[in-house]
Amino acid sequence: MNHVIKNKLYALTFLCSVSSGAQAVITTINFDVDANGNAITAPDLFSAATSLTTQYAARNVTFTALERNSITSDVPHNGVLKTQNVLEPSSTGMGAILDEGSAFARSALSGDNFLAFNGATDFGTNFWRVNFADPIGYFQIDYFNGQPPNAGRDDLLFEAFDSNDRLIGRRYDHVLSPSSNRMAFKSLTDIAYVNIGHELSPYYSTLLTATPQSTPWALAYDDLVFGEFSDAGNGVSQIGPSAVPLPASAWLFISGLLGFCGLRKKQQ
Repeated sequence: MNHVIKNKLYALTFLCSVSSGAQAVITTINFDVDANGNAITAPDLFSAATSLTTQYAARNVTFTALERNSITSDVPHNGVLKTQNVLEPSSTGMGAILDEGSAFARSALSGDNFLAFNGATDFGTNFWRVNFADPIGYFQIDYFNGQPPNAGRDDLLFEAFDSNDRLIGRRYDHVLSPSSNRMAFKSLTDIAYVNIGHELSPYYSTLLTATPQSTPWALAYDDLVFGEFSDAGNGVSQIGPSAVPLPASAWLFISGLLGFCGLRKKQQ
């Protein structure tokens, strides 16, 4: 299929995914078209690429590189000051959109482009974040690693947080080269952002204490999909609470309503 026909199909896909009213729709970021549906001509090499940050802000999503810093707590823990790792936004390291003709030697999932990271370049953070301007209930993304020497087992950790920075839930996965994987989950608690970490053992209890991947390594992501809880397909696992409990005031109202109905029935 030539590039002209591909670009028209990408634009058509974009237009079909835009909401025509108040009803929520699934959003797909395929890295082949920009936020306005225009085809992206991506470079083959990182040296000509630009970090992906706010290019899709108009579609409710931005991307942030994270760095892990050690901070000593002011509150003693067991008689000593506690040192902990925290993830903070970084000005460098975020991945970039590349054409499938790059040194990854892998085909894009859809179209010609994907979001790429490489530990040997300035686009090689071990931690990054997908931010949603309007919280979501369904998250999905595909990923694969590069060919030798940027190959091997790559453990990944996905952590979803609410708008109050509280952890909703986490999912581990790993990708063996050459292979492609998909991470998908849904949550009744609105997801404000998802942290993604590279080379993380599933035996670690938290992303903050995990060991970053050693160079060389390369990972690429494609087709970020998100929407409401109800948009998730069959088989998509749920993270976080399975049901939202009613507040005490609601139970009090229901109890009063039942009592009133019982009184009316008795009077009749």
